[in-house]
Amino acid sequence: MKKQFRSITIVVAILALVVMLVPASVLAANDEPMPAKGNLYIHKYLMDDTSGALDTNNDGKELDPATDLPAGATALDGITFDIYQITIPTTGANAGVYPTDGAYTLIDPSDASAGFKDSAGITFAVAPASTATATTGADGTAKALSLTAGLYFVVEEPDSRVDSPSAPFVVAVPMANPDYDASNPDAGSAWLTDVHVYPKNEALTLNKTVDKSSVKVGDPLTWTLTAGVPSDLADTTNYAITDQLDSALTYTGHSAIVGGKDVAGLDTPDITLTEGASADYTVSPTSATDGALVKVTFTDVGLKKLIDNDIHYLRLSITTTVNAAVLNKSEVDNTADITFVNNQGDERDIKSNGDTPVEIHTGTIDIVKEDGADHSVKLPGATFVIASSLTNANAEDFLKYDPVTMKIYDFGETGYDGATLKVLTASTSTTGTASFTGLLDYVYNTTTKANDYKDYYLVETAAPAGYNPLTSPVKVSFSAATSTKSTNYTITATIDNYKGFTLPKTGASGVIVFMVVGIVLIGGAIMLSATGKKREGVKN
Repeated sequence: MKKQFRSITIVVAILALVVMLVPASVLAANDEPMPAKGNLYIHKYLMDDTSGALDTNNDGKELDPATDLPAGATALDGITFDIYQITIPTTGANAGVYPTDGAYTLIDPSDASAGFKDSAGITFAVAPASTATATTGADGTAKALSLTAGLYFVVEEPDSRVDSPSAPFVVAVPMANPDYDASNPDAGSAWLTDVHVYPKNEALTLNKTVDKSSVKVGDPLTWTLTAGVPSDLADTTNYAITDQLDSALTYTGHSAIVGGKDVAGLDTPDITLTEGASADYTVSPTSATDGALVKVTFTDVGLKKLIDNDIHYLRLSITTTVNAAVLNKSEVDNTADITFVNNQGDERDIKSNGDTPVEIHTGTIDIVKEDGADHSVKLPGATFVIASSLTNANAEDFLKYDPVTMKIYDFGETGYDGATLKVLTASTSTTGTASFTGLLDYVYNTTTKANDYKDYYLVETAAPAGYNPLTSPVKVSFSAATSTKSTNYTITATIDNYKGFTLPKTGASGVIVFMVVGIVLIGGAIMLSATGKKREGVKN
């Protein structure tokens, strides 16, 4: 056995194989002698949740994978089992005693060949079987053929794909046929020479979601964690849930933890745990913290409650606020963890969503100012404000912000009137560029189940020196094409300015006509006045 076991008591998670643990002489109530040899087939399947799985039809007969196995069960190849033949004591007080069903404790946690103790505390010696190790193939089956009739102790070796290996188990080879009927000559043999066992394995999962992904500074966020609980929790130590928040997130609190026997049960929880050092769990930190490491630690009382209530899933919500650090990032990634020491003493760390981070982001508008007649000339010195609608832009109800928290306020939001700066301003640099950061690029529509992408309106409050100012807002729109990870949720607005005299471009065409006529009339009046003065000069 690999040197990877710690000294822990291991609860049998294999199957209810009580029938296999009694003396061979009483395994069949008939005169048919036990065969001298038998074959052991170990079938290995990985399941998201082993609770209730394979608890029936575990009588040594082969199961039909299509109908008898839990949904989602996946055959595991490359899993190795160490197989030992058990020596039944022949002398002393325990002479002729067979292992009882229940918990088995390795004498030497680092070496299974040193033997084990059963739940009654009786020590049993073991020796490598004729097939000392067996490894599963592509179909998830490991084979130990032509084993000498007797009792065998089977230990699963650790594998990175298995969070909690199945507990060591005892199996009789051959085994009594549960369908044998001595009164029926057609019932077949009283013995199963091909013995099939199905040790259970689970792959714990941790699912993490956030209530929205497009955010701005000051937005509240709720992160929901759905965490798997090991089926062999009694043999698991240091089980905890942790969530390292990004520096752009300020931890503000958490919900109560609820538990269920299955995921669906969390909607109407089987239990609600109580927080406190003398209760079920504690959470740190205990106050608002930027970039906190949120850790849920379960007390012995809480762990016992999970075991007693057969809880296999927990749900917890963590609340945060987006802080000003998000302005220095296009997106924020977040991953949570389940950590524990499994029944073989291996430290495990289960990442949320298969180690795929949950992402939130802000939108950015980059402005490029250039000469309308020569686009290679970039223009410094322009300033802008921004509004969330054309109506707001025309009414000068621009976005505002708090210079301390950097929280952005839209017109009508609580806090807008008290914002210390009248407008959110951006100035072009010597390269002719400016950026508005920390914007919402979309809002998720709960009715249509789609993103409603945001439009913004840029208003120029000062033009570059020597250039004419813009006379109307510039519309800039986010879209599904621009709001992506590859674009850093950024759109670019190229805005031109022109030199020289330009006629107004707003109002009806009649306005221009009137202006032209006015200019002509003014010119005519000047000319008439000049002519009159000349005539007066001649007269004098």
